[in-house]
Amino acid sequence: MTRLRALGIASALLFVFAVSQADAQTMKKRTETGAVSGQIMNLDASGKMFTIQEATGANWTFSVNKDTSYMNDAKKIQFADLKKGWRVVVNYDSNIGLKPTGNVALLVEVTATP
Repeated sequence: MTRLRALGIASALLFVFAVSQADAQTMKKRTETGAVSGQIMNLDASGKMFTIQEATGANWTFSVNKDTSYMNDAKKIQFADLKKGWRVVVNYDSNIGLKPTGNVALLVEVTATP
């Protein structure tokens, strides 16, 4: 009887561990932060989005929200101040369920203006 109880407890603990690991992997897949640099190719003020192109040719589209910050040198700017052709570094959070782009810009830093 004691062996059976121990086996039941061990099985339950193993199940809880497996489920928590699966949840952790799901969370890791759902949220990722990073930074990417490139040239602004498109600005959509009404859609609150913009697209940059890396030197490799890869395009990244970002949504912006009220928490997104914008800097040009040491000066704070706004989304409306950004211009097509400017080079930027974008710190972002990638949320798979977020529409329309999945990538939310946290900080946009202007590195060069033509």
